[in-house]
Amino acid sequence: DVYKRQHLSTAFIACCYILYVALRYKHFGAETRADLPYRKTAFGLGLLILVQIIWGAFVAGLKAGWVHNTWPLMDGSIISPAATAMEPLIANFFEGKSGVQFVHRTLGLLIVILVGLLFKKSLVKEVRIKQPMLLVSGAVLVQFTLGVLTLLLEVPLSLGVIHQVMALIVLLTIVNLYFLSFSPIGTPNINLKKITYILDSDTVYRVDFFFKFRWGVPMFWTFSQMMYNVLCYDP
Repeated sequence: DVYKRQHLSTAFIACCYILYVALRYKHFGAETRADLPYRKTAFGLGLLILVQIIWGAFVAGLKAGWVHNTWPLMDGSIISPAATAMEPLIANFFEGKSGVQFVHRTLGLLIVILVGLLFKKSLVKEVRIKQPMLLVSGAVLVQFTLGVLTLLLEVPLSLGVIHQVMALIVLLTIVNLYFLSFSPIGTPNINLKKITYILDSDTVYRVDFFFKFRWGVPMFWTFSQMMYNVLCYDP
């Protein structure tokens, strides 16, 4: 059951790709400028959040949200003894309820701290970086709060579903930050609606088909993965 939950992760990746292609489509032909530190930071943060989502799938699959329903401590301990009870030790963090939950709650706290530091750093940046960083910070804070409430209330179905949806929103804000870290300056100098004045019709068709193909395939994949998760859902 744990591995079925990974279909959710692949669907999320496809959603992120769709947004990235849509942003490129919107700004097709525009001059770009890279803000390399933020581009690398956004990419690294996105990977960390993706790992967090994968461990969230482990938590859901193992029903680990029904143990240690306290926060910030795990039943009075920073690390519950149950989180290291299995042999070998590494198995606790992939197969043990307590170990998997420990990783998930620790990564969540780490992400909140990192995003807070990045937000503080972004205050001295131009608006192009401030606004997407504000979206990331707000989404992460809401998601962290939802996670804590879901744990404390022993995983009510409504909060569990909202927590999953919010995870996707967090990832999409990261994609937006990544794109805008080397975003277009001004408006695109090539508009697909007016491109016929510059290129012949055959080229226009190939360019338009290229974007639609890159957009359509992951959309179909995302829909199929989400439907698979719905059909296989076992609370």
